[in-house]
Amino acid sequence: MYAVLNADVQVYITPKILALFSAEKYIDPSEQALDDSEHRDLRPHLTNTSLQTDLGEENVRLLEELEGFTILSGEDTRLLTADDIQYLTTEAGKVTAEVIKAALPNPVHFQVSVSEY
Repeated sequence: MYAVLNADVQVYITPKILALFSAEKYIDPSEQALDDSEHRDLRPHLTNTSLQTDLGEENVRLLEELEGFTILSGEDTRLLTADDIQYLTTEAGKVTAEVIKAALPNPVHFQVSVSEY
């Protein structure tokens, strides 16, 4: 999700939220064998496009494009609806606002800088 903050700390969030998917099939970490260096393969948990450069944008979609796709949740499956997408967009905006509100009183960790072009 992309957000823009202006100098008055007004937050503008684009409704064009990206959904990023891992290129690797999910495997419960407790079921994974450790590699030679005793590390688990974390690629099934990562959706960072910079780690999946060989796929281009194959695993990146706009959230709104996923309407009608199947949602897997435990034993239950259902289709993602427009209402689900609206709910997720609204909740993402609320979470972003809360994160920014929490960071503002502590300028050591959150610094708003103004750039002139």
